[in-house]
Amino acid sequence: KSSDGWQLSDYELDDDELIETDAKAQNAYQDYTLNQKLAYKPTPKLDFYIEGSLYEKEIYNPHSVRSYDYNYEDLTYGAGAQYQLDDRDYVSLDYHHDKYLYFYRYNQEYRDYTEGDRKQNNDQRLDNVRTKYVNHISGNNTLTLGADYMNEQMFSDDRVIGGEAEAYTMALYAQEELTFFDAMDVVAGVRYVDHKEFGNAFTPKLSVLYNTGNLNLRGTYGFGFKAPTLKEQPNGSE
Repeated sequence: KSSDGWQLSDYELDDDELIETDAKAQNAYQDYTLNQKLAYKPTPKLDFYIEGSLYEKEIYNPHSVRSYDYNYEDLTYGAGAQYQLDDRDYVSLDYHHDKYLYFYRYNQEYRDYTEGDRKQNNDQRLDNVRTKYVNHISGNNTLTLGADYMNEQMFSDDRVIGGEAEAYTMALYAQEELTFFDAMDVVAGVRYVDHKEFGNAFTPKLSVLYNTGNLNLRGTYGFGFKAPTLKEQPNGSE
């Protein structure tokens, strides 16, 4: 994908003075994405897959506005498997990795940089492992049990104190989906979360949907928390 960008006005306000500018509302950019997924079913009960993607984006700033452009790179890959235990239940295991890089690419000489040089601002990495057991006990009852582990890392001399930050989140969860009289659906679940900085907590959820034919009535209760980002943690800084 690409765009030449556009400018809404040749002028901008500098305090109370109207001055000429080359700044654009949308800068020119180019980005490229390559992704692939391969799946294999060696037996009627077992499925495997592997997948990956490459992404790069360049945003071009007018030279009179900034001495650098923005350059982004992202690499992801993952794999997983699902095994059908019988006609009613299965287990699955998935792994996902994401590495995201953010650079300044200088479009002119600036201090110690020459045209084409890159300065890395950010290196963010994520690893996620998930496992799940699903049992369709009956047509009106589905039980789901699972576990989730995620580890995040950030490396940046300018954005975190000490140049790096890391956090993990571990979770166990259970959920029951029930249907009564073909008119009422109930979803009840609980999740136990252990976060490196926040600590641990139980986060329950209950949702009830009642269908009267021409009218749906829904009620939901839940409890949760928002964990700090890597920049907001004690060893991180905005």
